[in-house]
Amino acid sequence: MPLEQTTNYVMLIVDRSKSKAEIREFDAYLFNQLEARIPLQVPLIINHYDSHENKLLQAVNLFAWGIYRKYEVGDTEWYDRFQEKIVYEQMYPLK
Repeated sequence: MPLEQTTNYVMLIVDRSKSKAEIREFDAYLFNQLEARIPLQVPLIINHYDSHENKLLQAVNLFAWGIYRKYEVGDTEWYDRFQEKIVYEQMYPLK
């Protein structure tokens, strides 16, 4: 995503699946990774929601599951159904 072109704010919505301490660590990691890509005057907002309360988050989880299956199990059946919609895909190294 072209975060460098953002003028108002960047808001990330994340599935709440971690403890409070893990959320703080996760948010700090994201801030650290994204701060160089977002203009200084643009705030980065990270919100954690329970997926069962947010239908859009449920949809994203479904597509993320397809990507997980592709890379972790070698099963591309679900991924192949939406592959043409993917504009950008990059593997990030694990900690």
